[in-house]
Amino acid sequence: MTMKRALLGIGAVAVALGVAGCSTAVANNSSTSSATANTGAASTTTSNSVLTIGGAIQGSYTSKNFNPFVSTSIDTKGLIYEPLFYVDMVNNKTWSLLGEKYAWSKGSTVLTVQLRHGVKWSDGKPFTANDVAFSFNIIKKYPAADQNGVWGILKSVQVVNPYTVRFTLQRPDVPDAVHILEQPIVPQHIWSKVKGDVTKTLNSNPVGTGPYVLGQFSPQAVFFRANPNYWGGKPAVSEVKVPVYSTNEVGIMAIEQGEVDWGGTPIPGIQKQFVSRDPAHNHYWYPTTSNVLLYTNLSDPTLKDLAVRKAISAAINREQLSMLAENGFEPVATPTGLLSSQKSFQDPSLPKSDNALTFSPSQAEKDLTADGYKKDGSGFFAKDGKEINLTITTVAGWTDYDQIASMIAQNLKSVGINASVQEGQYNSVSSELSAHKYQLAVLFSNSGPGPYFFYDGLLNPSSSMDYEGYQNSSTTALLQQYAAATTMAGQKKIAYKLESIVANDLPSIPLLQAASWYEYNTTRFTGWPSQTNPYADPMPGGMDEGIILTHLKPVK
Repeated sequence: MTMKRALLGIGAVAVALGVAGCSTAVANNSSTSSATANTGAASTTTSNSVLTIGGAIQGSYTSKNFNPFVSTSIDTKGLIYEPLFYVDMVNNKTWSLLGEKYAWSKGSTVLTVQLRHGVKWSDGKPFTANDVAFSFNIIKKYPAADQNGVWGILKSVQVVNPYTVRFTLQRPDVPDAVHILEQPIVPQHIWSKVKGDVTKTLNSNPVGTGPYVLGQFSPQAVFFRANPNYWGGKPAVSEVKVPVYSTNEVGIMAIEQGEVDWGGTPIPGIQKQFVSRDPAHNHYWYPTTSNVLLYTNLSDPTLKDLAVRKAISAAINREQLSMLAENGFEPVATPTGLLSSQKSFQDPSLPKSDNALTFSPSQAEKDLTADGYKKDGSGFFAKDGKEINLTITTVAGWTDYDQIASMIAQNLKSVGINASVQEGQYNSVSSELSAHKYQLAVLFSNSGPGPYFFYDGLLNPSSSMDYEGYQNSSTTALLQQYAAATTMAGQKKIAYKLESIVANDLPSIPLLQAASWYEYNTTRFTGWPSQTNPYADPMPGGMDEGIILTHLKPVK
């Protein structure tokens, strides 16, 4: 189980923007497409002019709701609505969208953004700094619209001139400022006419600056047409279809049968069920974008003992978890929590023992024995007459996580740690973790294209994902220094120290690197991101869609 960045809210953000004050790459082809002129009619057949994206599993679209301030609406971020910049999850690249460049000043508390000239809204009105200021002030007025908690770090927004905006932060916080740069911008001349709470409107006819505009809508599918006046040039993909599916199985079948050009659902036996059907055109790539953790409640008398946490870690067969629960597509995590894509952040002097996690049941038993534990008559470790008895919480229906939890319980029992699994609904599990009313839990971590947010979520007592309750004033100070660092060298220097803390203190136990699911077919379109050309997070949904679609071209 993994969740697309847009669903993770404030946790799913980047740190790459810390390298500030420089111009960033343009996020689109500047080519004007030679695609056939769009008539505005929604296509009804699969062709080289219509690209199909595997859509939601919800039966049907219940309403024509394209409100970018509501997480439950039909997603238009990246397609119709754009932010100032976007930081990619896979390769740490900062894409310049409505903003051209930005710079930090006054001790990383002031962020000044220079806007792109010549941008027009899809209704022909000019885009200016007033639209940017309005977009931020409206989510301040209606906090429910502030999906990423922007005003938790923002103090004020000031229009300097028609193409310059100045953001003043409440405190130095370079990584969190990505929420500012990635906030979708809406047209003031449209949204200023909305009466009352902006989260209550459907926004059925969205007007944006993005590469696409709304085409036809039905409960079964939404069509988007290429924006002929897009600032980056009209996209070569003239039309995008996003159908909706009744079940996961129906969605997977559509991918396997070639009805979908771009999918984002893990396919069991993908080599046989998908690739082998058309090896020349059917492809997949599952890059890692976050961690799967075994969270540990450090207020629990047993689990606050580091020796017990080390024993638990040593007892877990992660290779088995990867192969059996995730079909080998989610590799074993690292002791530091760094992902495969974040190797450039790894401390070159890191001890060898901190580079890889080791499966060693014998070491687990040695750790507990050295800590004063002995096996009782039932074969389980106990101390002072109290047996270790742990419950692993997981979300019911998240089948891979449920399987991981069951396998860990068996691993622990095999070394003499009594453990069982408890499943619950996501909301209740999340509440239990936030209230520290659990022992162990299998869940995803904070994530982003740099390590800051993983460490902040895990080690910061003020984080919304501080499920384990880790408390260390020195570590908190390091996170504050990281937040104020505006250079990559400065960030890495602090990251090295945090890596050692995570590897040695085991605030929670890394299990696997979570994958971003992605299948694609090159029969009709080329230019897809791949392992050899990882220019964007390839899983459908969110800002990446606009970036990827403007890189694709129909096969002639």
